[in-house]
Amino acid sequence: MDGTFWKRETLLRLPICFLLLCSSAVFFAIVLKDDTSGIRYWGVRIPTIPPIVLGGSALAFLVAAVLVFFRTRLSYFITTSTALAAVLCLLWIELSNPYVNSWIVFNLQDADLQSWEQQLFVLSLLSISGMLLSSLVFALSLIRLLPEKWEVLGRPVRERTWPAFLGCFVLILLWFVHSVPYRLPGIRCGRLGADLNILHIEKRGVQFHETVLSILKDGRFFKRQTNRHLFQFRFTSVSSSGAMSPSATSRAMAFAHSLRLNPVATPRAESLKKWNGEGWYIEVSESVIAFSSEYHSDPPLEIKELFEEVEALPVTDYYPPRTTKDVCLGFCFDPTAALGLVQATDRCRTYESGIFRCQ
Repeated sequence: MDGTFWKRETLLRLPICFLLLCSSAVFFAIVLKDDTSGIRYWGVRIPTIPPIVLGGSALAFLVAAVLVFFRTRLSYFITTSTALAAVLCLLWIELSNPYVNSWIVFNLQDADLQSWEQQLFVLSLLSISGMLLSSLVFALSLIRLLPEKWEVLGRPVRERTWPAFLGCFVLILLWFVHSVPYRLPGIRCGRLGADLNILHIEKRGVQFHETVLSILKDGRFFKRQTNRHLFQFRFTSVSSSGAMSPSATSRAMAFAHSLRLNPVATPRAESLKKWNGEGWYIEVSESVIAFSSEYHSDPPLEIKELFEEVEALPVTDYYPPRTTKDVCLGFCFDPTAALGLVQATDRCRTYESGIFRCQ
């Protein structure tokens, strides 16, 4: 009987001991890697947890890992209090700044990363690992502290592990969903280069074919084409440029001018959700007008004709393919992002309700 009891208790403690050691290692690693304090990412200060808090959490997790075999309840109390503090600190850091968070760092282009941005990428991995481990050891320790007599289906609740994993999964999922409306870290200074941007999207199942025409008042145009599909982390765009006729340029600029003087109110430019769909999106002065099968609306005929005319023009220059990344596997990359409005300052604002939100 005693042998069975100790064997069962050991099996309950070993996973927590392992997770506590991993948590301690992650927080120690954050202390060693984090020298971004005071750094500003394109004008936005990167918030950090004080090293003494990180180091204290790492040490507390290490002590709890040792005590779990000798002073079990004390170990669980240390774990729950430390893990709760760690989760709250990490959440505060992640949610307090809409311009930089651990998830959208993965949208940065590998080829464009500077050395300290690479460090930020490593810190993001460590922060996500720290959140995952802290929430998991918190839930496991809390469950192990429940009374032995509490049973479900003839088995003590304190011996169950799956509720801890479920709770951890729900927390990470909610944090992820809140953090990942498509954007890149930092802010953008100035406006987009083109005077008129027209985006045409065709969706067939999970496949998207996107074409963006960027028209300048000097008669030049830039064409960017992207073929991508859902569940794709990286996708490539091919860009080219050419020259328009004076008459086409005049019509495009007249249309852009009329939209500046008389803005058209349309629903927000959301991703196409129907299995087969089509969308037209016009951007002028960072204001996006949307026409799509989602809203059962069609763009003005002159826009379609202008788009088809410019798309058929010969191109004179080709540019190296550019890779785009979406941490939520293509589900977050929306028409606004395809038009080039990808910085946090393009996607986040305070609404009439007073709530600051990124979309």
